[in-house]
Parts: sequence; C-alpha cells; structure tokens
Amino acid sequence: MHDRERTRAQHPAGRWVLLLALLCTACAPAITNKHGISDQAPTGDTLRQLQEESAPYRAKGSGAVRGHVSVQTPAGAVAARAGSRVLLLPATDYATVRFAAFVVEDDTLPPAVRAAAIAQANVDAQGDFTLENLPPGSYLIASELFWTAPDGASRSAVPYARFDLADGVRVEVAVTRATP
Repeated sequence: MHDRERTRAQHPAGRWVLLLALLCTACAPAITNKHGISDQAPTGDTLRQLQEESAPYRAKGSGAVRGHVSVQTPAGAVAARAGSRVLLLPATDYATVRFAAFVVEDDTLPPAVRAAAIAQANVDAQGDFTLENLPPGSYLIASELFWTAPDGASRSAVPYARFDLADGVRVEVAVTRATP
C-alpha cells in the first residue's frame, strides 16, 4: 500500500466513509416473504419473462376501466384520498404469483408488484379513477390506502381487484379490501 493510500485508510473520516459504504450496501437487502418470493424488482430471466408475458398488454386498445378505491373498516367504508395511485397489472404468471403473495396475503405493495404495472392513475376526491385505451385481457389492480381510525391510529391497507376486459368495453370495478 502506498503511503498516500495508507493515510486515507487510516484517516478517521476515511474509515467512516468505508463503514458507511459497507452499511449502505447491506441496508436494502431483498426481503423474502413467507411465501419465498422476493420483494425486489425483477432482473435477468425473470425480467425477460415479465416483458414477454406483458407485451400484449402494452399495445393501445379500446377498453377502459372505471373504479372506486376503498376499504371496509369496522367504522364503515373509507375512500382513497385524492391523488392516491392506482396500479394496473396484466394478470400474467409473473404478476399473479407476486400479487397473490404480497397484495392479497401480506397486504403490501412491494417494488416487484410496481415493476409489473403497465398503467397507473390517480384517484379523485371521491376515490374514483379511470384508465382508458386498454387492450383486452385479464387484469389485476391495486392501490395503497391510508387513513386515521376513530381511535386516532394511522392505518393502511392495499385494496385490490381482478377483472377481465374485452376490446371496446368499459367495465366498472370496486377496488376494495375488508380490514380487521
């Protein structure tokens, strides 16, 4: 090691930078849920599978979906706040497995589910949204919803739905979930 390199490595700030760099690489490890599925965005063969399966869904179509996002709580229905995002995914093998594991079972919306999204919309003040120019197919839809319970506690849930769409058809869908 040259004197200059040794000085940098021995300098207290140099050690902190090295320690910080090592910690940051370990800060965001992949989380595998109880179903053995990672929450990380796809790469390699998995990414290729996702791209191949979702290719027909990336074409412009003439279908549309209009819906309402809400959760059913013991205190009644709570609609999504204006600006909440709704994610639309094709019901491909890749998306369906991850959607079932994370959204349906674990009530979370991880990056892997976001990565499969082919369209998104924001809800209005009533919790309603519209997505247009969709090709025919089977779809999954989800949104993150946050609210304050009557006891003052902050709550969240991921309401969802699955629907089929024919070309030129407009469907109505309730994106919802019951909460304990």
